[in-house]
Amino acid sequence: MKWRGDERPHHASRLSRAAIGGLFTAALAGFISGLLCASLMQVGG
Repeated sequence: MKWRGDERPHHASRLSRAAIGGLFTAALAGFISGLLCASLMQVGG
């Protein structure tokens, strides 16, 4: 697969930005669900 000089950096930055956004969203969702689960277990006994 060949890349043009002006095509690769833009595509790579957009791809990495999407990957970072997805990882951040997944980490945030996991953190929130973990907090909810812990609080529910504390309330439940």
